[in-house]
Amino acid sequence: MNFNKMKNFFRPAGISGIILALFIITACDLNGVESDLSTPAVVSTDPADDAVNIAVNSSISVTFSEAMNPLTINSTNLKLLKGGAEICTEISYDAVSCTAVINPASELEFSNVYTVKVYTGAADMSGNTMASAFTSAFETAVNAVPPEPDDDNTVIKLVFVGDINLGTKVGESVVSNGGGDYNFLFAPVASYIQSFDLAFGNLESIISDRGTTTKPYMGVDLRADPDSVNGLAGAGFDVVSVANNHAGDFGEDGMVDSFNRLTAAGIGFAGGGLNYDAARKPVIRDVKGTKVACLSYTNIPMYMDSYYAGQIPTSRWIATDSRPGIAWAHDTRFENYGDISDMTADIRAARAIADVVVVMMHFGWEYKYQPDQAQQDLAHAAIDAGAALVIGHHPHVCQKIEQYNGGFIAYSLGNFVFDISEAMAEGATRGMAVEATFTDGKLTNVHTRSTSINEYYQVSLIEE
Repeated sequence: MNFNKMKNFFRPAGISGIILALFIITACDLNGVESDLSTPAVVSTDPADDAVNIAVNSSISVTFSEAMNPLTINSTNLKLLKGGAEICTEISYDAVSCTAVINPASELEFSNVYTVKVYTGAADMSGNTMASAFTSAFETAVNAVPPEPDDDNTVIKLVFVGDINLGTKVGESVVSNGGGDYNFLFAPVASYIQSFDLAFGNLESIISDRGTTTKPYMGVDLRADPDSVNGLAGAGFDVVSVANNHAGDFGEDGMVDSFNRLTAAGIGFAGGGLNYDAARKPVIRDVKGTKVACLSYTNIPMYMDSYYAGQIPTSRWIATDSRPGIAWAHDTRFENYGDISDMTADIRAARAIADVVVVMMHFGWEYKYQPDQAQQDLAHAAIDAGAALVIGHHPHVCQKIEQYNGGFIAYSLGNFVFDISEAMAEGATRGMAVEATFTDGKLTNVHTRSTSINEYYQVSLIEE
């Protein structure tokens, strides 16, 4: 197992030496007589509790603040569990450092949660035993080690980036600092994006000079100059998601005009269309004989202020049989929240005609660093239905990545080009690019890169 390759996939977790918790041992001697509690023991683990991206070939250290009776530091009192099942291990104890080392008999599995438990039979040299079991959990890394190449294999590489807003202050910067050329924003990363067979992003601002704002009194409306589409095309984007909560900021006129401008520039758009079927139809690209289907959905309620309906959630921008709009992850009537049968049916249908299905999802809460249960349920359902990748947007900060049921989930890629400052949320000027390699239609490698937005709203890669 080449863990050096895996280190390129993950930023350092920084777990070494972190003290997990103070665990006070209320103790008794080996004969059951109460003992002195004036010097409670401290237990620490490496990996620490809640640590992620741990190497599958790691050993686990459990350190006590005082010398323990080595006869009690054994496989009966110190266990490594996966789920509720015990993992076969060897345990050594160093009396000088007061540290027990758990060495699994075989490598741990990728993307799994393991638990370290110290049971009440563990005792110090005075015979004080633990009043209750000590527990610590950690998660191993996603498998990012590619297979050995085969000259007969067909390999394609895809890249996904986060939220893109080409309007508001971003557009103003292009005029002031880029001479009106939207390639200015992507110049530092254009060659990188173009190096992939397909490039995907979430277009948060419509591209149009049409329509009237649906938020004249409050809220943020996002509309970019028609020339901004040249920046997307010049950077090398092939497909963008349009299923998000800003799609209706300038009504149906602005939305449809944006669709048309993307098409004219040769950029596919997923998650929107002139009617229900069109909005839920996958964008399909054939790359070296591998068919890639892209679907997109939003799970974020769209708002419009009193210009139409008061500051309330609305289904006005969801596509119907007779109206343009975008694809909603739940039912199209905005009534039966939780019914995702249409979405999963779309994914299964796409998988029947394509080798690879990717799903872009606008979900979660803004400025939250961890996905909520609704995000996880939707992402898992998409993978279970046949998607190889689920790529999330909307929180405007990066969230965790996950391997699930043979697929890969990135819950939020953060901002790629956006005028949200660090004052709004730490990490708002950072993003994550996900690189995915498919070999003969199978996901064989995933790698992430960090991106950064400067004061002119240009995006660049952060060197590893």
